[in-house]
Amino acid sequence: MLILFAVIGYGIYAYALYFDAVSAFQQLGYKRKKWLEWLKIHREKLLIRSVIAILPFIFLSIEKEIFRFDDKGYLVFIYLIIIICLYVHLSTFKIKVKAKFTKRLIRESALALVLFTISGCLTDYVLRLILNNSACYSYLYIFIFPAFLVLSDIIFSPYEKWLYSHYIGRCKKKLCSDSNLIKIGVTGSFGKTSVKEFLAEMLKYDYKVYATPKSYNTPLGICLSVKDMPENCEVFIAEMGAKRLGDVKELADIVQPQMGIITAIGSQHLETFGSLENVKNAKYELIEGLQGDGVAIFSIETPEIKELYDRTKCRKISVGINKGDVHCKDISINGGNTEFFLVINGKNYAASTRLIGKHNLLNIALAAAAASELGVSGDRIVSAVRRLKPPKHRLEVIETSSGVTVIDDGYNANPEGIRSAAEAIKSFSGKKFAVVAGLVECGEYAEKLNAEAGECLGMAVDMLIAVGVNSDYILSGANKTDCETVAVKNLDDAKSILKSKVMRGDVVIFINDLPDIYESN
Repeated sequence: MLILFAVIGYGIYAYALYFDAVSAFQQLGYKRKKWLEWLKIHREKLLIRSVIAILPFIFLSIEKEIFRFDDKGYLVFIYLIIIICLYVHLSTFKIKVKAKFTKRLIRESALALVLFTISGCLTDYVLRLILNNSACYSYLYIFIFPAFLVLSDIIFSPYEKWLYSHYIGRCKKKLCSDSNLIKIGVTGSFGKTSVKEFLAEMLKYDYKVYATPKSYNTPLGICLSVKDMPENCEVFIAEMGAKRLGDVKELADIVQPQMGIITAIGSQHLETFGSLENVKNAKYELIEGLQGDGVAIFSIETPEIKELYDRTKCRKISVGINKGDVHCKDISINGGNTEFFLVINGKNYAASTRLIGKHNLLNIALAAAAASELGVSGDRIVSAVRRLKPPKHRLEVIETSSGVTVIDDGYNANPEGIRSAAEAIKSFSGKKFAVVAGLVECGEYAEKLNAEAGECLGMAVDMLIAVGVNSDYILSGANKTDCETVAVKNLDDAKSILKSKVMRGDVVIFINDLPDIYESN
């Protein structure tokens, strides 16, 4: 029984030791192959941590046989040194987004601990018989604890697939139960969350509207959203994300929208899509999935979307800056305020917003086109525009008590957004600083796109701090400009530099705070 409790304790200890890795597993959507790649990248840190962690158990196992300490004070001293070393090492490897204890994570973690315990007890029993001593050896399993989590995930795979199908079926049934429910799909390489939230704000006084929260844009995310949808909902707005062909088709099949909005086509997820042509076709799956007399709304600012607009046969609405059925014109940007005219069906409406960046004006126009199509008046739309706030971490302007303006664009991860951010920061006074982690999942275009981003930002700021794996690419572009540049490993290092450089009246913009799975080793 003592051995059983000891092994359970070791299992919990191992889980705590690898909790950062567990968090990364969840961030990667329980994709085992990608997680093994993450473990490989961080193998040295994880190995060092594991070695330090088991040293107390090694001393505990062999001190009677080898050291035969009479004064246990020596052991206490040794344990103390080991614990300090472990703490110091743990402090150098922290994950920003901790694992959320969802039902899936709890059941897979619990099974991993059970498997660890059974294997540990059996191994410990066999080794005791072979070596003929009372030492405990199951602590060595700490090194392979991730294997138990992978095995647990494999065992639960059939159940997860069944559960997935169950959730999808229940979601579709609820959405189809009300024939009067207006369903709107929003997709695009970027701008989805903003357009969704802007549209919800424009509709809220005319309809009982419900939109998928945060960035819930996967099949399970939409299912969770629909579960909480109120019974008297009149308009449902679903954000639809994609990383490969077929993803939007699956989401459109679940939602069955009557209106589709394509916000943008860009270089996001080229690593998984393979080509820009595949990106275009993936986003167009929303238009192909429109029900009945569906309405398609397009931003026509790029040739890629203009091509999709031209090929569309159903009723369609074009949106842009200075062009389109709905568009923004006569734009005036002054620091944190933007004034413009919103043109809807040929009629001009004077509008203003605290949102910064021209891409936000395009998002406003897309939402306005959908709201107008649903009968909301132009006056009510521009009234909503004045109330709009940026979604969290999307060019969010924060005036600090120290007199420094912080622009939080931590969610931004696309070339067009970076160009818009660079243009926006130019309109602020004071010395300008940019902290940027660059663009990920760009495949063979990673070097080119990050260099272009660095050059674009370098022309807009006085100092650029490049963070993490893309630093060299970013600085290769930024060094073509006159701005001061520096590369750092993580955000904490960047903040240390800012503390010594930034003064009252200055502006700091944080662009694309990458998740832990993309940080450099």
